[in-house]
Amino acid sequence: MAPESQHSEAGSTCSRWTPVCLGLLCLLGVATGLCVKYATQKYKLHAERDQLLTERNQLQTEQDQLRVNNSYLTAERNQLLNETDWLKTARTQLQTERDVLKTANSKLDTEKKQLQTERDQLRTANSKLDTEEKKLQTEILQLESPCESGWKYFNYRCYLYKAESKTWTESRQVCQNHGADLAVVNTKEEQSFIGSLSSVGWIGLRRQNHCWSWVDKTELCKGTGFWVPGQPNDNEENCVLFLRNANPTTTWHDYPCSTKHSFICQKHIKECILKKWN
Repeated sequence: MAPESQHSEAGSTCSRWTPVCLGLLCLLGVATGLCVKYATQKYKLHAERDQLLTERNQLQTEQDQLRVNNSYLTAERNQLLNETDWLKTARTQLQTERDVLKTANSKLDTEKKQLQTERDQLRTANSKLDTEEKKLQTEILQLESPCESGWKYFNYRCYLYKAESKTWTESRQVCQNHGADLAVVNTKEEQSFIGSLSSVGWIGLRRQNHCWSWVDKTELCKGTGFWVPGQPNDNEENCVLFLRNANPTTTWHDYPCSTKHSFICQKHIKECILKKWN
């Protein structure tokens, strides 16, 4: 075969294989791309699988922890339920005891009110009885005339007004001769009674060693008594004269003991009765 013919045949053969080669190259490129894509997807899937496995393990761990926590919480809940039941029982008992105490207190209040009512009634009755007793004692004493003739009875004492004029010392001596002494005045009632006997008269109060004292040796407290305003006002006037005025609580004057006036004697009923029946 001639060289030209051989060259022509070779070119014809190459022309025939060129498309085949190109096709094979395309197929190889596609296969390579598919392999790369497959490998990439496989890697991604493995990564996702590993991620999922990790997450599953984490969830499993969390689930186990939650189960443990749930077990603890269940135990605590049961304990709380038991305590709640105990508290409910205790509350019921306390409510029952409270109701019993309320009933008892109500009963005690009722009894207390009844006792207070009875106490008030008894006080009223006792007060009434005391008043009646004093009235009866006064009537009995008056009927029995515990005081001697000429003497006046008041509050378990006998009083005698003497109109004769004497010094304080002479007046006291006359009273003592009657088994009595000059009048001692400690209450408003006694003060008013003496005012009903006389408008003027010595009473048994004098000053000794700068202190006012009664003939029964009791002292007159400072700031007490039935002095006329401004009295006592003179250190040389050491005896007390009763001078009746519009105000029965302001009748005492200090006077010189040597001046002469009427006077009022006083003695206890016991002395009066002994004197009367002897």
